[in-house]
Amino acid sequence: MTSFSRRQFLQTAAGTAALGCGVSLFAQEKKSPNDKIGVAIVGLGSRGNDHVKAFSKDPRSVILYLCDPDESRHDAKRAEKIAETQDGIKPKYLHDMRQALDDKAVDVVTVASTNHWHALHGLWAMQAGKHAYVEKPLSYNIHEGKVLTAAAKKYGRIVQTGTQCRSNPANIEATKFVHDGGIGDATVAHCILYTRRSAIGSLGDYPIPEKIDYEIWCGPAPKGKLTRPRVHYDWHWQRLFGNGDIGNRGPHQTDLARWHLGLNRYPNSVFTVGGRVGYQAEKKDPNYVEAGDTMNNSISVLDYGDKTIVFEMRALPTERYFGGLPNWKGIDFGVAIHGSKGHLMQIDYGHSIAFDLDGNVLKEFKGANDQFHYENFLTALEKNDPNVLTAPVREGELSAAVCHLMDVPFYLGEQNKVSPKEIAAALPTVKGLDTKKMFDEFIAYLDNFGVDLGKTPLSLGPKLAVDSKSETFADNAEANKRLSRPEYRAPFQIPSPSDV
Repeated sequence: MTSFSRRQFLQTAAGTAALGCGVSLFAQEKKSPNDKIGVAIVGLGSRGNDHVKAFSKDPRSVILYLCDPDESRHDAKRAEKIAETQDGIKPKYLHDMRQALDDKAVDVVTVASTNHWHALHGLWAMQAGKHAYVEKPLSYNIHEGKVLTAAAKKYGRIVQTGTQCRSNPANIEATKFVHDGGIGDATVAHCILYTRRSAIGSLGDYPIPEKIDYEIWCGPAPKGKLTRPRVHYDWHWQRLFGNGDIGNRGPHQTDLARWHLGLNRYPNSVFTVGGRVGYQAEKKDPNYVEAGDTMNNSISVLDYGDKTIVFEMRALPTERYFGGLPNWKGIDFGVAIHGSKGHLMQIDYGHSIAFDLDGNVLKEFKGANDQFHYENFLTALEKNDPNVLTAPVREGELSAAVCHLMDVPFYLGEQNKVSPKEIAAALPTVKGLDTKKMFDEFIAYLDNFGVDLGKTPLSLGPKLAVDSKSETFADNAEANKRLSRPEYRAPFQIPSPSDV
């Protein structure tokens, strides 16, 4: 199916001398119509389907395997449709992606599985000599992000993180505008995540669908009972498998925030207040116990010394809203960058507007297509140069780490239920952003939805100091236990970064 010369070319990337050599695979004369980059896609949910569309659309790649432990997702019609775009080459379905790793025709593994599988799928791919495209968040926890970065370096693999904003022209131009002083000295990023999330159902003991290989589905996580009604997607809101919306949509925002502010390091400290509230009001049942256990409403402050990232998350119905700028109707998902001479407002994945301090438009940035990101990855492969990547593994590691850092204070202080008055007293002040006003509006929003903070109060976690050199929490053993999973289930262990 694929010529040896092409295979040999791609696999030489394992040697450091080959990396960055700048030789183009497709500048060479092709020896057959099928001389393409072989792809195995892992995870066939919504993001996995996006991977299918992207890699079947690009003429440089051919999809050879579709992998998912749920056989109900093994759709023959989809395979036939893919074959129509690939000169008749039909991908094979696998319930265990490891069966694809021995196939020398596979050059790339793309990972769109559940969060708790991202690191191991990516690591296995690299250890088998494959390159990897790993969806956000790059990792389920901080330890796993470090493992993937170390593995990419050791095995000389090209690894792209699925933060597509990095490849959108609007964001590239907007970031340059900020870095060139377009809004003056930019010091604050306010990440706004207002996404409606309904209750996922009562906590219980539910039957595991027959077509799911639950042993493979659980993988590194404990193989316990299914405690939520819906197997797919709702794992996001259970901490054994997912990272809530902070880890689901949040990495897009933390990635842009770091990029705009030029932050390529860990913060000095992290503060979080939040909880999983509102579903008793939604169900009109004060005794309702929901299956989810990640935060759905929170405020976090990450202090970098000279700069700050503030992350605000809301999950209950609300009008489109943003407060703080005159003559601005608002955004419900995006990043606001505050500078000494103006503000940059990202209102969609590929649409940002810069304002001066009086609210006058300075410049508008438009242009987005997820395909750009996949194309960038394939171009890095054909050039055999990881420097071509717009979202290399270390960037993905850091943007995911920011999200994981915000969760740790909540988990440590989950039982520290406090009043809004106590939270207001503890909330850090941020130069360039009125956090008091933000918090007052946050409490008003919860009240308007019917949340009784007297009966279901928010949790105030400890403000945690971070050692940016060691990338651990400073003098806090309990917090450092949260850098990794307490135990990985055999045979799905993830090694230390030094043992990859």
